Amino acid sequence: MGEVPDGPALVDRLSATEPGSNERFLLLRALGKEGTPAATETLAEYLYSPNHKDNLAAAFTLRDIGSDEAVDKLAECLGGGSASLTFRIATDLWKMRAERAVPALARCMETRREELDDSARGALMRTLARMARPEEVQALEAGLYDRRRSTRMAAATGLLNVPTPEAREALERAVSQQRPFYGWHALKALMEKRRRGAAETNAEPPTM
Repeated sequence: MGEVPDGPALVDRLSATEPGSNERFLLLRALGKEGTPAATETLAEYLYSPNHKDNLAAAFTLRDIGSDEAVDKLAECLGGGSASLTFRIATDLWKMRAERAVPALARCMETRREELDDSARGALMRTLARMARPEEVQALEAGLYDRRRSTRMAAATGLLNVPTPEAREALERAVSQQRPFYGWHALKALMEKRRRGAAETNAEPPTM
């Protein structure tokens, strides 16, 4: 490929390359070394490329940049795109522990749940559960009724870690369905939550 340019020259050369080519992949990755706001904007454009290799390379590179702006660009892309790209982005946000992306993860789970495949939904739920907040109880509850076991388990774990009545009620609703396929993991999580609550109630006060 020869010497890799930088700045505007890199962007110009990138646009002249063949979609999905190794050269374009390497140039997209080279943008990550710059890590500038301009580089982040360019990479964000390639998230929406019709070429699968291009948008995956852009996602990898934004993850490596890791700035708030890069996280925001990845989160915005959860509103559309293929199931495989959604899986990739959700997995990257999980690795980054990107709490600022939690609202976008929840919206994606709520609005795109039916169109995504099992792997993408599972990645979304694992990431959402890892950073669960009271505001996302509704999205977590939807995961309790997913057809995939690991997704249900992640949803139950996430609700367990949200110390609010709403989270507890979500688990209780799943248990009341009396369908083991959906309710077993929620029941397990609820029992653990009750056990923790009882342990805290019965704990002896510290001595002064």
